[in-house]
Amino acid sequence: MSIQDKRKATEDEESVFEATVVGYLRDHPDFFVRWPAALEELQIPHPCGKAVSLIEHQVVVLRGQVQALRMQLQDFVRHARNNEILTERVHHLTLRLIQCRKLTDLLTALYAALIEDFKVDAAVVKLFVAARLERDRTRGEFVAGDTEVRSLFVNIIKAKEPVCGRLRVAQLAYLFGEHQSAVSSVALLPLGEPDRIGFLAIGSQDPYRFQPGMGTAFLKNLAEIVTRLLYPHLATA
Repeated sequence: MSIQDKRKATEDEESVFEATVVGYLRDHPDFFVRWPAALEELQIPHPCGKAVSLIEHQVVVLRGQVQALRMQLQDFVRHARNNEILTERVHHLTLRLIQCRKLTDLLTALYAALIEDFKVDAAVVKLFVAARLERDRTRGEFVAGDTEVRSLFVNIIKAKEPVCGRLRVAQLAYLFGEHQSAVSSVALLPLGEPDRIGFLAIGSQDPYRFQPGMGTAFLKNLAEIVTRLLYPHLATA
């Protein structure tokens, strides 16, 4: 047998022995109660070089676990508070919008609430249907006859879920015009299901504010609210 083979055999024997020791200690949790001297004599090498007793090592491990649990709890509390704040803002937005009797007032209130209360940097609605009243049909939100919007946002129009991430330059220019340079990430919310009446685009300077794969439950709720409140002002209603 070569030296390498002997070394491998020795390592295998040690692994089996170590597994046996671990198994025995697991099956006999009272071992150190019956042999307290062994517990006191055990020394565990510390990463910094200083040896510590098993009890000291366990205390360090437990402190680390407690700290990890504390941080996890803080994350849960923070998310709960954020969700509570978000729910309250959606409630206020809904109350603010249902008071609007004119389409102009509705859209103005929507944009203002998103920018002021939700701290986004830009928002715009694009609608593929005509307004019910002649006075509203000249608004820039109505793009029923615009073939450019359908070619630029074909994937958004077909989507059933909000789409988040970064847009192409041409898409940003179409939506936000001269303000496109201030938008780094966008959430596009399809409006109307199954018949698509348009979409709501929300832009942020923060490139990480809207990312692919992020949760969209809030955005879907917002889209449903906006859709319901828009219908009475549209020719298809």
